[in-house]
Amino acid sequence: MSRRLTKELVLQWLKEADGWEAGHNELFEYKHWSLGIHKEDDSYQPFTFGVAGHHKGTAETICRRYRSIEEAMLHVVNGFNENANVRNPYASLDEAMNDTLGWLARVNTKISYLYRDADNYKVRHEVVIAGSVSEEQEKAIEDSLDEGVYFIPSQVGLPDDRFGSVTAADHPWFEWVGIEPTADRPTLHVTAEELTAKFVDAANGWTESTDATADGLRPYSVTVRETLSRSVIIWADSHEGGRGKGG
Repeated sequence: MSRRLTKELVLQWLKEADGWEAGHNELFEYKHWSLGIHKEDDSYQPFTFGVAGHHKGTAETICRRYRSIEEAMLHVVNGFNENANVRNPYASLDEAMNDTLGWLARVNTKISYLYRDADNYKVRHEVVIAGSVSEEQEKAIEDSLDEGVYFIPSQVGLPDDRFGSVTAADHPWFEWVGIEPTADRPTLHVTAEELTAKFVDAANGWTESTDATADGLRPYSVTVRETLSRSVIIWADSHEGGRGKGG
């Protein structure tokens, strides 16, 4: 299973990696990259480790070999920068791991979603949950969304504030925006596993409910019969005769 790259995971690999068997591969995620680091066989000496993967938002791929696990991890946290004219964010792996606001320290997850009423007025929402959301969990959540976008926050335990009083333009559906790692403290006490399970369960049937508007009116489905009229030219021997032919 793929894990988000954290300081703790890097420290673990620094201790263990030299003992990996050739071909051993560890999957991980860093920013928008889905990656794997593996131990090379002796035929690639002096290179002992390789990193390969793809960018989750584009078709970009990466495949590089390194002399040490430290060199590999430093290249990853520097965004695979290979342009000598672009300064690397970190001069060393220690610097990256000790950056309290850096990506490796961001162990929580920010969830962003949006309410848009029928008049296109919007309310943006952000909540932070403890821990990271795996790629598999993120996909499970996205697969549960109605039309790949819409969901009802109250069914999965997320805040659903809109504009206060309910109007005829309101409805229960919100739009999923996405998730990102963050160093912010959790604002919602739910784990990634629990939240994912709620989304998957809700996917069996999102339940709509609409509150009454401030004036006490509620939405009802009615059938409206419309009568259309148009002018046409009809050949007849009189105006009255033309009306008769036109029905």
